Amino acid sequence: QKTKRKRGMSFTPAKLASKLYIPSLHLWCKVVSHPSSMRRLNIEIGITDRGLEDLGDIVKIAPIRNKDEVVVKGDEIMRLEWEGHAITSADELYHTVWENVSGTYSIRSPLSGRIEHVAQTTVKDEDDVLLHVSTDAHSLEQAVENLVDEETYQRLVENEAPGIFHRVAGLAR
Repeated sequence: QKTKRKRGMSFTPAKLASKLYIPSLHLWCKVVSHPSSMRRLNIEIGITDRGLEDLGDIVKIAPIRNKDEVVVKGDEIMRLEWEGHAITSADELYHTVWENVSGTYSIRSPLSGRIEHVAQTTVKDEDDVLLHVSTDAHSLEQAVENLVDEETYQRLVENEAPGIFHRVAGLAR
């Protein structure tokens, strides 16, 4: 008999001890502590440097969900308000004219669980944690199907067109 292999990464303690990435969302997840029973896992979730570059300057975090709320994978958990600049025109001497732009970006939960903490301040770099979620091993196993290690993430986004800023009317940071 053949057994079906799951796509994505294998669910191993060594892999879970480091950051794992969700390329399509430019988020990372990391198991920061877990009881020996493996019944509940505490997960940190943050946005990658590439995600921050694509958004611009985060000026406000607007939580949609609060501490102790239960979320299902895909639920909106917060909105990041951002600001940046867009090239609007250039004159005959090739002087660039910039315009201030702003918007919001929704962060959706990459896994099901209970929110333990939601960031209330702005995010400056990849090491800043957006939220902590408590989950079970089954929910984490489902999320692992979409997770890759750092090397794979960097390889996937290396040749990817720039994100939100460059998709909308030539926006640049």
